[in-house]
Amino acid sequence: MTTERIKRRIERLLDLVEEAADAEDWETVQRLSLQVLDMDEGNVDAQTFSRMAERSLGVAPPPAAPTAPATPTPEPAMETPTQEAPTLVLPTPPS
Repeated sequence: MTTERIKRRIERLLDLVEEAADAEDWETVQRLSLQVLDMDEGNVDAQTFSRMAERSLGVAPPPAAPTAPATPTPEPAMETPTQEAPTLVLPTPPS
């Protein structure tokens, strides 16, 4: 459980991160975001700011464009097996 002191620290750091992002100081954004993530690895704001900084610094690739769902390839039609009528073999009568 995060203490009140740590919560306040995280809030102060995120305020600084936001100011640095407004100034496009991406090195500072990255450094401070990582400090927040050290205390709260699931912090969505810090994760988002960190990704923004990485892209702006050229460290990470840009986000992938949404793609259309793949169109399933139709299955080939099943051929109906043809069955020949069985040949009836009768015994030959004795001579």
